[in-house]
Amino acid sequence: MNNCIGALNQKYFVLFLVYTLLLCGLTLGLIIGRSIHCKDSSSSSSACFPGSQAGLATSAVVLSSLSLIFAGSMLYNQVYAVNTGIGTIDRMKRRAKVHAVPIPWSDVFGHGTVFLWWLPTEPAFKSVDKVLGFRRSGDTNTSPMV
Repeated sequence: MNNCIGALNQKYFVLFLVYTLLLCGLTLGLIIGRSIHCKDSSSSSSACFPGSQAGLATSAVVLSSLSLIFAGSMLYNQVYAVNTGIGTIDRMKRRAKVHAVPIPWSDVFGHGTVFLWWLPTEPAFKSVDKVLGFRRSGDTNTSPMV
């Protein structure tokens, strides 16, 4: 999946995964918290989730758990790829490149303050060409990319 995410979209994908993990955790926490509270205050399990709410709560727990596992594994792949500089395909084929170097997180989230990293705002890069790894057509800058 990592090779399908463009360099300029990676921030948004990572934020999507983080937001998904947070909301799945919140959903699980609220449902489990309500279940624990109901078991402590009453002897009837149907009083906690009356009628069709029991089925909906069970569905929410199952879907949130599966989404938590999936989004967590995707986020792990993204963090691993940034920290090692090795993409998912290369890692799975065990083709670690000799010149693979870690990618600075500022090349993913931009060079703004760290507090803006967690908001879905457009990242500001010092050099978009360096982040992309190539010089875009029409770019008159002839300085070598470092």
